Amino acid sequence: LESAINTMQDKKNTEVLLRIDRDDKVQEYLEYRPKHPNFRVVIGKRLAIGGSPTMNEVVRMCIGDVIVPMSDDFQFITTSWDSILLEVIEKNPKKLVFYTQDGHLDEKLASNPIPTRKWLDLIGKFLPEKPTHFFADQWVDYVARGSEALLYVPEIMIKHNKNQVKDKLWMEVRMGNKILSDEAEYDTTLEERDALIKKVTSYLSNNGSACCNARGCSCKGS
Repeated sequence: LESAINTMQDKKNTEVLLRIDRDDKVQEYLEYRPKHPNFRVVIGKRLAIGGSPTMNEVVRMCIGDVIVPMSDDFQFITTSWDSILLEVIEKNPKKLVFYTQDGHLDEKLASNPIPTRKWLDLIGKFLPEKPTHFFADQWVDYVARGSEALLYVPEIMIKHNKNQVKDKLWMEVRMGNKILSDEAEYDTTLEERDALIKKVTSYLSNNGSACCNARGCSCKGS
């Protein structure tokens, strides 16, 4: 979170929303006060194993036209990333979802998709109800890429430090059969994904655009 705030150029034009699970280190987070004029903390119950339900809740609370989701293993590397992102969005009104370098897959997959408000209005959510963790980013990537609404922004690096978990076997034991079950659930969403591609494509073909007024919104789900 500090890396995102410290590398922002225009803090007055952004909102930072921190969502904490009640069973997490609530007091520690409540005492944390970053140097940001629009910082909010929301406390809620743990919704599910996986980040999708929590992230969807956080995104609904945000007020900006551009949503930059974060988790606690993200590190913002690029200085003035917020201004760079808004400039790219304004130059590409037909693109509704953006993604940056992540230090792993980079251009190959939108592992940290950044949606515009128009995208959220069209799709009705940020991440799918199912799967709730693994393959949720593939779900967004599939729909956005398939409708030609996705744009890679290589000028920005938001590093995903997931490589800290190097032992795949340990991860699978920790998550149980979560990877396999999420993959199976993802496969069942093909019809929904294809229908959303048609919806977004129809919108864009009828001169639709992101319609952003250059107000950013950064949000973090724990």
